[in-house]
Amino acid sequence: MGCGTSKPADAVKPAAAPVADAKPAASAQPAPANASTPAPPPAAAAPAAPAQPAAPAGGGGGAPHPHPGGPKMRELSGQTAGDDLLVNMYYPEDIEKRTGAPLIVYQHGRGSTHHVYQATFSRWVSMGYVVIFPYKKNSAVPGEDPPWPSTALDESPDGFEMQVALKKMISASSDTSSPFFGGRVDTKNVALGGHSMGGKSSICAGAQIEPRALLLHSPSCSSEGSEVYNLSKEQIEDRFKGLAKDRTPIMLVTSDEDVRQAAVLSIYEAEGLAACPKLYLQFSAKACELVQETIVEHFKPPRTIFKPEFMENEGGRDFMAHCYMGAGGVNDPSLKWGDTFMRLYLEKGGDKASAEYQQLFGDGPDSLAKDSQLSVVKVSPGA
Repeated sequence: MGCGTSKPADAVKPAAAPVADAKPAASAQPAPANASTPAPPPAAAAPAAPAQPAAPAGGGGGAPHPHPGGPKMRELSGQTAGDDLLVNMYYPEDIEKRTGAPLIVYQHGRGSTHHVYQATFSRWVSMGYVVIFPYKKNSAVPGEDPPWPSTALDESPDGFEMQVALKKMISASSDTSSPFFGGRVDTKNVALGGHSMGGKSSICAGAQIEPRALLLHSPSCSSEGSEVYNLSKEQIEDRFKGLAKDRTPIMLVTSDEDVRQAAVLSIYEAEGLAACPKLYLQFSAKACELVQETIVEHFKPPRTIFKPEFMENEGGRDFMAHCYMGAGGVNDPSLKWGDTFMRLYLEKGGDKASAEYQQLFGDGPDSLAKDSQLSVVKVSPGA
């Protein structure tokens, strides 16, 4: 679908994106599906996400935002997906009682580990979703179990790692020894998400996998492409065409102090994505302070590869706060809206009569448009 490789056999059409009745608020090939799947090790309970204090009363969904509750999270770590690629799988503890759980494929930012995103994954699992997290072995950190993500750049112009991760789940769903066997996961009801490098990969994979939605946390590209990841303007525009053809809903998260803020905005404004329902969330400098409060502890090793001495100086704290807005820290003010976005497109099919649609695209007292933590909100219902 315009990403330079053949579309996987199990690619899925997303549900048709909604068309709003009202004006918006202010301004390498994937692994084969029949690849053999080793029997998974016994499931272990994932580390509990830190408890979060209650949100302030009133509209706007201020932060911190309380955990949704629901089933606890369990984890299968280090599942081999081919070569040096591994996949962690997070799922509700009562998965055996479920049928057709929605699926989210989420990729990390460069240098980050699965530890960084535990708060976000725990929330999604508590909502009844399954999350898969692809990453590469890193020989630079021997003995780590599971291995840290690689510091190497993911330069695949087709989101190869995310495609392989989805194939891994498709394969696990037909494995009688897997907790996902027997239709417990709907591998055709898929959203993609990613932070930084993972946001870029989500865009690239999106035109292949045809997801229900994309949630992008400070993606490391712009409408011009990315020099760091060797993604040309022509390539990124080609990916936009694939997303626009299916009118894939997109949420973009950034902040006033994000070094990529202008680049993230350029994706929202890209002419090639005009047909897609889009939301642009730019959090204020004050909101960034909420992230900074926990930044040193949340992002020092083993959660990231960044050295403690870097994390403890002012420049390090600022860097991490700017780049990690939306990445799932316990004080992250974007959590509520990511939850609402996923619920709208994975559970409600984009229904514009739903409460979730009104919260995101409307202007009521509890809407995105009224969130006091945001300095800029832009929404477009798409063509």
